[in-house]
Amino acid sequence: MPSFRYPVGIQFDILRRPFDKLRERLRGRFLSVDLNGSKGLSNGAALVINSGLPYLFRKNSGEETMPEIIFWDVDTQYDFIMPDGKLYIREAEKILPNLERLTACARQRNIPIFGSVDFHNPDDPEISDSPDFLDTFPPHCLKDTPGQRKVKETRPVNPLWIDGGAEDTAELGERVRNHTGEVIFRKQRFDVFTNRNVEPVLNAVRPGRIVLYGVALDVCNAYAIDGFLKRNTAPVQLVLDATQAIFPERGETLVEGWKARGVTVVSTDEITG
Repeated sequence: MPSFRYPVGIQFDILRRPFDKLRERLRGRFLSVDLNGSKGLSNGAALVINSGLPYLFRKNSGEETMPEIIFWDVDTQYDFIMPDGKLYIREAEKILPNLERLTACARQRNIPIFGSVDFHNPDDPEISDSPDFLDTFPPHCLKDTPGQRKVKETRPVNPLWIDGGAEDTAELGERVRNHTGEVIFRKQRFDVFTNRNVEPVLNAVRPGRIVLYGVALDVCNAYAIDGFLKRNTAPVQLVLDATQAIFPERGETLVEGWKARGVTVVSTDEITG
C-alpha cells in the first residue's frame, strides 16, 4: 500500500493524497484557522496501598522501584481542543470528559503523568502566515498565550517542564525520578522525540507500560507511538476514546497498523474502571 509522507519524513502506511487536495482538506478540518496487549491497568502489575492511595509499581534487578504504568498525555492544549482555538481539531472537545476522568484516575492511583505540549515561538520553522498544512501551520500554541495552556481537564498541578536544551543525563533522570507531579516535555515540532531529553528520561524511568491519549491521533500521537515502538520503550495502550484525529479515516488506518505492531486499544472505561 502506498504511504503518506508526514513532516520530517516518518512513513505511515496510509493512502497517498495529492498535496493540494490534502491542504484543502486540512483547512476544512481546522475550523478556526487564524492566519495572523491486554486491557486495563492492573495487567501484570502489583496493586499496593500507600497512604490510602493505590498505585502500580515493579522493581528492577537493582531493587529500584520503577513505575509499572505511566500515562502519556499528548498536547491536550486549548488551541487544539477548544472550538475557538487557533488550530482547533473538529469535535476534539468531545473527548474532554474522558480526559478529565483519566487525569483524575492517575492522581487517585498515584500513576505518573508524562506527556508533551507544543511550545512555539513565532519564528519556529513549523509556524507560518502562509502555511502549507504539511510542514507548516498557522500560529498556534505560542508561548505565553492562553491557547498554549493545557485545557482545564488536564491542567497540571505540580508540573516539571522539560525543554529540549542539553541537560546532564544523570542529573535529569534523578530529578524526574524524585518529582511527585507531572513531567511534561515542551516541543517545537510534531515529534516529541525532537526534544532531546525525552529518550534519556524514558531510559531513566523505564516504565512497564505506557497509556497514551490526546491529540491529534494522526499527527502528534502518531509520532509518539511510532517513537515508542521503534525504541521498544514499553508496551503501549492507546485510549482511543480519549483521542481525536484530524482525518478520522486516516486515524482508523493508523490504529489498525499499530494493533498489528502490538499496540493495545482500550477505552477510558477500561482504564479507569
